[in-house]
Amino acid sequence: MKDVKSMVVGKVLGDAGIKKGKDGAGLGIRHSISQHEYVFETWLRFKDAGLVEKQPSLYRSRRSEKDRYTYNVGFYVPVSQELAFVNEWQDESGVKILPGNIEELLDPEALAYWIMDDGQMGSLKPGTNIVTGGLTLCTDNFTHEEVAILIDVLSRKWGLKTTPNKKGANLRIYFSRASMPTLAELVSPYMHLSMMNKIRH
Repeated sequence: MKDVKSMVVGKVLGDAGIKKGKDGAGLGIRHSISQHEYVFETWLRFKDAGLVEKQPSLYRSRRSEKDRYTYNVGFYVPVSQELAFVNEWQDESGVKILPGNIEELLDPEALAYWIMDDGQMGSLKPGTNIVTGGLTLCTDNFTHEEVAILIDVLSRKWGLKTTPNKKGANLRIYFSRASMPTLAELVSPYMHLSMMNKIRH
């Protein structure tokens, strides 16, 4: 099996859903149809690793009768022993949690996939390509304590300056503009071309 562990770590930190199994774990991957190129590249890596065969599918949904339909594309990675380590990311009730060895697991490739899944780029100065803010990671699925751990890991491993930003009852991780050059150097080798705008500075 080709090594996809770092990619899996980044995607579980991001949007991937976890399916526990007796013989391992599986993953559900789904993104907006506008990100179909990124989804297909991710699927190819899982396919090359021998973990998936069925191609990505198109999904249509809406939250209520008054809402317009939204379209997503995604795929399911069947339960396998190779993904068994992902079971540590979920408690008995199915809630996503941070594993105790996150500092060991989080490397530049994992960080890149986390950003591609959950990163929101800084805003642009009107009429220009000048970025006026840093990057935000939407960490809404994690507790305040877990966000604090992630911020500490990012600081100690790479010296990245981040702060917790409140979003409703949740916290999100904001990368300062000063950290963006370092962040971009770390993750750009692993970023899909369609996602490079998230790390521009």
